[in-house]
Amino acid sequence: MKRHRVWWEHTVTHSIPADLRRKPRGSKAGVKVKSWRADQRRRFKPSIPSVMMGNVNALANKMDELSALINRRIYRESSLFIFTETWLTCSTPDANVELPGFTSVRADRDTKACGKSKGGGLIVYVNNRWCNPGHVTVKVVLCCQDLELLAVSLRPYYLPREFSHVIVIGVYIPPRADAAAACEKIHSTTAKLQTQHPEAFIAISGDFNHATLDSTLPAFHQFVDCPTRKNRTIDLLYANVKDAYTATPHPPLGKSDHDLVHLQPQYTPLVQRQPATRRSLRIWSPEAEDALRDCFETTDWSVLQSPHGEDIEGLTHCLTDYLNFCMDVVAPARTVRCFPNNKPWVTRGVKAVLNKKKAAFRRGDKEAMKAAQREVKVCLRDAKESYRRKVEQKLQENNMREVWNGVKTITGYKAKSSSEGGTLERANELNNFFNRLDKLIRRAGSVVGMKLDSLVSVAEERTLNKLLDIMDNVSHPLHTAITDQRSSFSDRLLLPRSNTNRLKNSFVPRAIKLYNSTVGCRGGSGRRKQDTTPRTVE
Repeated sequence: MKRHRVWWEHTVTHSIPADLRRKPRGSKAGVKVKSWRADQRRRFKPSIPSVMMGNVNALANKMDELSALINRRIYRESSLFIFTETWLTCSTPDANVELPGFTSVRADRDTKACGKSKGGGLIVYVNNRWCNPGHVTVKVVLCCQDLELLAVSLRPYYLPREFSHVIVIGVYIPPRADAAAACEKIHSTTAKLQTQHPEAFIAISGDFNHATLDSTLPAFHQFVDCPTRKNRTIDLLYANVKDAYTATPHPPLGKSDHDLVHLQPQYTPLVQRQPATRRSLRIWSPEAEDALRDCFETTDWSVLQSPHGEDIEGLTHCLTDYLNFCMDVVAPARTVRCFPNNKPWVTRGVKAVLNKKKAAFRRGDKEAMKAAQREVKVCLRDAKESYRRKVEQKLQENNMREVWNGVKTITGYKAKSSSEGGTLERANELNNFFNRLDKLIRRAGSVVGMKLDSLVSVAEERTLNKLLDIMDNVSHPLHTAITDQRSSFSDRLLLPRSNTNRLKNSFVPRAIKLYNSTVGCRGGSGRRKQDTTPRTVE
């Protein structure tokens, strides 16, 4: 029999009125839901900007297609669009190339400066959900026969603490341009920006055609590893951070002959790469020092000394434990966490003032925020001065390791951890450069009709003769040190122990290695046997 539901089966009566009744709140739990929400929050806050780049070959007639592509997630969530060869002119209004949700910065070709009436042009689109339009600043605009360049400074909503801001440089090098001159101008512009902003994240993107920055900017890394025009990779992106991006090709925009390339960030912030360290510290004040002094003055030290008698070690442990106990009572030790991306002068006081400024901003109190900003400047200046005195104190204590670490922290120095890569052609160029003198010697030998010794053999001969002169000269300062290295079982010399690379590469270890390698090949005088027979070049 089919059961029929009636309306009163699902009716729930409440004694609390509907307007006062508490509404059910909360959200779904679970790992998948939490990870999805975290991903939603991080979509427009990457550690470094995600970039969509390419040569569009005229942008005005492709705006409809680009506007349609914005609906796709990979385009919509990109932080930057960097396009070259826009072919825009001063007669093209900004409204014709606007994208919803993006701020455009364009640098059209200067026909008088470059001598060409068509082509060229750069444009950078900045996602408004990644960076506020008011924090977009044009730094450099350059246009000449060999190069078109646009540098834009950006301060996004989120950026790892190791970066102060982002500088994006759009570049277009024409096919018939002087590559060396163009690279030199890019180098000078980049060096100037790095000098002004040493902690900025810098990305250089554009159509380089026949030029590269591998030798001009060796500290920058190139990330586009897929063909962008037929089977050539000429649209490149350089950044001053290693392992920053992975490149993915996309279809060209309209009928352009260049593919678009999406650069997905792979950079891991410093705070995630290095775990936070814990340190114990005591905060001393004049009151705590007076209390500790009173504690020591009222202590009956004979009570601590008498049980140990002549036992110095036991007395030392007892007094040390008592001193630590007094310090723990007066100024208890605190355990703090130190994050790797924190500057040493960002102290607790500085953080408190920054929180005060943040609270004033949330309240909308402009006067309080200005006062807090002045207080931030004073606190930072005092904290840096305190850190400077700390480094100088280490210098007075001859603690050069801590002094060097402090200088590196202040200046932002970063050691080069990897060797530079290169192509086979570059290796051949270096080989020819360093072997150019050997070619000259071979050519001179062919002129005189005999084979001449190479530079390496001449240098080895001189080093060995100098060592033998020292061994023969009793009054030489190194005579005793070298003769004491003679082996008891052979004519070889024992190699001295070297703790540093500088000592290993000095004269004595190299000369001894050369001496041991020529044992049995020398004449009675201790010199190498000279072959004076003329040798005809074949």
